Amino acid sequence: MRIGTWTVLETWKNHRSNLWGLCKCDCGFTAPRSIDSLRRHSKKYPTRCRACYKKEDIKPVLGKTFGTRTVIEDFFEDCNGTKNAHFAKCKCICGDISIIRATFLIQGKCKKCNECRIRDHLKKGTFDPNMESK
Repeated sequence: MRIGTWTVLETWKNHRSNLWGLCKCDCGFTAPRSIDSLRRHSKKYPTRCRACYKKEDIKPVLGKTFGTRTVIEDFFEDCNGTKNAHFAKCKCICGDISIIRATFLIQGKCKKCNECRIRDHLKKGTFDPNMESK
């Protein structure tokens, strides 16, 4: 049986006699869902899993520059069995290449690599070797 983007793999009734099913979304995410709830919501709203909703919110970052880093590749990595963690491979102006969560770049949490951060502190005279990196 198919409801929205969900395919019902198996069904059972819970202690209240509600019909439940083990459902698989088109993106590959599998979870138990109330069949009645899926049917009810599929008439008004498209029924999708959390991972599908997350992917819709993803902003393209390929080729963009965040601070001193430029995104040279972006990809999704497995997180809890679904490919819903968005990562970016970045190249810094100093030549350092690193992989960072794309949301950290967008939020401005990772503007510089450690080498550039230390170089800036040395220029300002505020370098502390015991300092924790952010």
